[in-house]
Amino acid sequence: MYCLCAVHLARGSDYLTEFESELRELSAADGSWDAVEQSWSRECREHGEDLDEYAIGSLPVVKDLADTPHQRTRALGLFDTGGRCHAICQANVAVIPGYKEPVLRVRHLLLSPAYDFGDLDGGAYAMALTSVFAGVVKAAFTTLPAKHVHFHLRSPADVSFFGAVAKTLASLPTFETVQMRGAWLYLTLKEMPQIGRGS
Repeated sequence: MYCLCAVHLARGSDYLTEFESELRELSAADGSWDAVEQSWSRECREHGEDLDEYAIGSLPVVKDLADTPHQRTRALGLFDTGGRCHAICQANVAVIPGYKEPVLRVRHLLLSPAYDFGDLDGGAYAMALTSVFAGVVKAAFTTLPAKHVHFHLRSPADVSFFGAVAKTLASLPTFETVQMRGAWLYLTLKEMPQIGRGS
C-alpha cells in the first residue's frame, strides 16, 4: 500500500514534485538493492562524490542485510512509484531487557545523497522522514509486529524534527506513549491483537 506524499523540491526536473511512497524490504535477490546502488551512485557522482565513501558507517550495514536476509532483521527502503529510493534503514524486532513485548528498533536511517547534498529542500527532507516513520509504524502492525518502536535518529536535524512533532504524535490514538530520549524516539503502540495473543 502506498501513501501519498506531497514534496516540494528546491530544484531539478528529474525529481518528482509529488510522490506515492512505500517502505519495503530491500534485497539483492530481487534487484531492489541494485536499484538503490545505481541511483545513489549517480547522485553521488553528480556532486563529485563516490558511493563507496558515502555514509560508510551505515550503508555497508544495510547492504549486508540486503545480501543476506535475517528473519527478525531487515533492510528497508522508501521507494516512490517511479522506482527512486529516497531512504534506507535497518529494522530489527527483538524482546530486549525491560520489555515484555517485542521492540521494533530502527537504526542506520539514511536519506539518499540528493538530500544530503542539498538538491532537495527542507520540506522534502521532512516528508521523507515522515514517510519512513509512517512505514515503520505500519510494519509494527503487520510484517514486523511489535508493541514498541524505537527510532535511532542519525543527525541533530532528525532529532530536532521528531522532537518538534513528538507532542502531536502523543495526541494520536495510535500511540500509548511517545518520548524523546537523547537521539532515540521511543513509541509504545496501543495494544494490538496479534501481540495480545502472544504471536
